[in-house]
Amino acid sequence: MRYTVTRANSNDGLGLLCTFTNRTVWMAAAAVSLSMAFVSYQARATDVQPGVDLWVTPSGASYDTTPIPAGFFSCSSGGSSLVYTAGMCLQGTPIQTDPPFVIFPADTIVQRLAPARLPTCPSTDTVPIEIVALQLVSCVPITVQCDDGTSDQWDVDVCLAPNQTIGSMKINHDCPSGGTYEATLPVLPQFTFTRTSDGFQDTYIPDSPVVLTGGAHWSHFDPTGGLLLNLPAGMFVDTDCDGAPDNGTYASTLLPEGFYPGLTSLDCTCNNSNASFQKQLTVEQERWATHGIFVANQEKPQAVGACCDPDGNCRVTGQFNCQPEGYRGDAHNVRPTHALTDRSAVTEIAKDSWAKTRAAARSIADLRSKTAATV
Repeated sequence: MRYTVTRANSNDGLGLLCTFTNRTVWMAAAAVSLSMAFVSYQARATDVQPGVDLWVTPSGASYDTTPIPAGFFSCSSGGSSLVYTAGMCLQGTPIQTDPPFVIFPADTIVQRLAPARLPTCPSTDTVPIEIVALQLVSCVPITVQCDDGTSDQWDVDVCLAPNQTIGSMKINHDCPSGGTYEATLPVLPQFTFTRTSDGFQDTYIPDSPVVLTGGAHWSHFDPTGGLLLNLPAGMFVDTDCDGAPDNGTYASTLLPEGFYPGLTSLDCTCNNSNASFQKQLTVEQERWATHGIFVANQEKPQAVGACCDPDGNCRVTGQFNCQPEGYRGDAHNVRPTHALTDRSAVTEIAKDSWAKTRAAARSIADLRSKTAATV
């Protein structure tokens, strides 16, 4: 959507007021008032300063790999692995921070490296972006076939390889309080494969990055009333997946120049100063990968409960994965009795060790699939 504002010429306006009938004078005055209103909306456009955006990856992200060459995996039988082309199901695991749980349960951090200059509504600017942290794990182990007829199962951890490529984000100011964006983000992943039978590990870095593209709405303010996560300045985050926070240079962009991406709006126009925004699933995709992500929010929206369609078919999911009219409340009539929330399931075990956190993240999908919801 694009909106062009044309300002009335003051001399022409005065000529109209002096020449035409009273009705024409009223119409001319109304036109001038409308023009001034548009100028007012333009004045409310605000630049977006550099900062980071926090994301959560639900279970089901896929990496349909370009073939991993024959012989890459070490078969426990002593044989040689066949070419692997079966793809992987991935989900996020929380990035470790110091202090702990500052951005829980975020698993992806993308940094906007320059300010977006947005002097009017509408206006557009393009800024460089870079992925600076990524922590995913496999939903289920992958199975690798060997040339002697045996097979091995491997857990998968995905982090960032060194030296990421810079991408870009086109930010559009479509309404006084926000707009839309389109992002192109190269991601060079580093896969760590752990053989489930004995813990042996292999590491794989593809020859070229996956280039993810996607877009949605953004807002200067948090439409959830303070539930969306921010990374405060000076907090350290783990960028290399070793469980030790190592970088304290990142921070979110806060009001009045805030930037909250991953939203949707039906009324974001330059002549609407009260546009409404809601959180949505943002799908980033490329030929080999699909990465469905949510902008990260605090504990409450991560709780799960019964999500039911008009026919009474129910599933267990979070409030923001469910249409508002179908969500029956946190832990609503969930059987068996072990009502599950994302935070409690992961946090309780994370207190023991980082290794258990990763194990807990893998188990969430299994727990959800085994939990029935009824109304």
